[in-house]
Amino acid sequence: MKTIEENLSVRDIKSYIQSVQPPKSSQPNILPNRMKEAYQRVKQAKIWEDPNKAKVLDKLLGQIEALLE
Repeated sequence: MKTIEENLSVRDIKSYIQSVQPPKSSQPNILPNRMKEAYQRVKQAKIWEDPNKAKVLDKLLGQIEALLE
């Protein structure tokens, strides 16, 4: 189970659930808000201090950077 393997907090679990749910069509600007919120949460959580979470973050950042090219 992802939550156990990655030792996710309740906040992390909620964020994950929100990220896998399809966006609601009534909220067209949800992606920029989610990105801003995720960035703030990453800064506060300092997940790069946990090697396992840092590895996942590095992979996700690579995917985001690839989208920007």
